[in-house]
Amino acid sequence: MMNLYTSRGASTYVLWNIGLIFIVSLGCIVVWNVVGTSSSINNGNGSDTLELFADQFPSLEETLWMAKLSKSAYEFRHEDKDFCKKYKPSDGTRCEWYDHNKRLGTQVLIVSNKVQKYIAVAFAGTDDIRTSLEDAHATQKPFGNNSTISLPEGIRVHSGFDNAVFLQGMWEQISSRIKRLVIAHPSYRIYSTGHSLGAANSLLTAAALSLQGHKVKSINFGCPQTGNKPWSEFFNRTSPTKDKLAIWRIVLGWDLVPRLPDFFYHAGHTIQLWKNSTNVTSVESYFEHYGNEELHYAGAPPGWNAKPHFIGPDDLTSHFMTKYIEHLEELNSVDSTWVHEFKKSDDPPPPPPIDYDDDVFNDDLRDDWYPKEA
Repeated sequence: MMNLYTSRGASTYVLWNIGLIFIVSLGCIVVWNVVGTSSSINNGNGSDTLELFADQFPSLEETLWMAKLSKSAYEFRHEDKDFCKKYKPSDGTRCEWYDHNKRLGTQVLIVSNKVQKYIAVAFAGTDDIRTSLEDAHATQKPFGNNSTISLPEGIRVHSGFDNAVFLQGMWEQISSRIKRLVIAHPSYRIYSTGHSLGAANSLLTAAALSLQGHKVKSINFGCPQTGNKPWSEFFNRTSPTKDKLAIWRIVLGWDLVPRLPDFFYHAGHTIQLWKNSTNVTSVESYFEHYGNEELHYAGAPPGWNAKPHFIGPDDLTSHFMTKYIEHLEELNSVDSTWVHEFKKSDDPPPPPPIDYDDDVFNDDLRDDWYPKEA
């Protein structure tokens, strides 16, 4: 009996130690994963803070993916209803669903990509962009469908953008298809993208998907201002979706649409593509568009929102989706540095241009440096 007791005691002792080693090892693994997989951003004060998903820059490669997908969304409008089934580009993209609701003016494309392992929702813009954005009486309404998707009281968005996503069962179709695709491809990333008014639709869609628990990166092009100040501040500073939603709005030069409509605000970060005096595209990024004094990040410079008194055809030249792709491909083809950090509030301004002066009443050299697109 003594030997049996000793044997059992020894076995218990060995098992207890193995268990302790396993627990300690597991703890180390957990700690390593928490620390090792977290990246950081410098807040300008010399101290680092954990980087949120919302602040992780998109690569130039994935930005180009989304730019080309946004262009593809336009191409579907001229095809028959079976084009989605026949759409098989060589990059591994598969059309999962396309719909053009002519009453809402909504054109939405959902794809998956087996090579790059992503799911994406892309919106095309509409033909009546000037009418929509020049409307001085553009109304605001609560975000969402007032039932399953909503935000705190006081938050308002452009009613036209919201209607395009949430009326006539559009949101239910998008949401259900994304849910099925996520079940089929649980490791795939989720993107939303679009151009012009489609960019606004993609931003609202990304916000709604994140509120459902999906992790979504929205990379859009020429996006107009989408909501009131509480809307902007909810997603820029106090959002509970910071680990689920990343909004990156790409703006080319003096594209007029991102400066419209009046009395609305942007949500998310701005990546600005400028043409400098040597005709080379340079890139800057403005934290949450308006900057953050506490983190020492600069917002879009004074005069960024300037626009002409009358909108003519030439004012929309920089807005073409083909122009966005052209500039992104230029960056991709040369030894250029894609943006990886936000512009600091204490960064010196770029050198002044040759032929642009935005002064109206006096000659103020402080705001004459903005590059004009060649």
